[in-house]
Amino acid sequence: KMNVIQSIPDFSIETMEKIALAITRGGDAEDLASAAGVSMWRPESSTLEYKSGYNPDAISEAIVAFFNSDEAGTIYLGVSDSLETVGLEANGMTEDQMRRGIINHLRQTTSGSGAMVFNRIKIKFDTVQGHLIAKIEVPSHQGMEVAYFKNSLVVRIDCTSHHLSPEEHTQWLLQRVKATYIQTNIPLAV
Repeated sequence: KMNVIQSIPDFSIETMEKIALAITRGGDAEDLASAAGVSMWRPESSTLEYKSGYNPDAISEAIVAFFNSDEAGTIYLGVSDSLETVGLEANGMTEDQMRRGIINHLRQTTSGSGAMVFNRIKIKFDTVQGHLIAKIEVPSHQGMEVAYFKNSLVVRIDCTSHHLSPEEHTQWLLQRVKATYIQTNIPLAV
């Protein structure tokens, strides 16, 4: 909560009253951010992605990109690229329908170690600033398993999901083999 309070640009009496009301109601960081007129969302990064709506293709692509990367990643659904909480209510689906839809779409569009992807992710729903959002956590992964999205190797580079060219694909796989060998110290069979 202190991070939210420290980022408040306007310390007017009206803003302070809104914050005080949010605190007395037992508000969390999202409530305080809303009362203060600041966004609780950080800009996208190599480990953070926002999707404003429910688009199974875009969601699956981002999940696979995070899975193939060395760091854990988080995807928020219902948050725009401009860091506004827009919610998922407009798609008319229940939380369970969205959860099953994401898992089923991953099953249909991933290959390689695709089963590992949908068995490892965590999908949670919450209400933020009066809107339904979803948080998808993709754990860190540094093994030899590789997942493909629609037969394309996708990795997270900076703030985007990047489809690798055949040359990049080969280089990426060689680096993964080398990193795995160094971590495990198991001789490579040639």
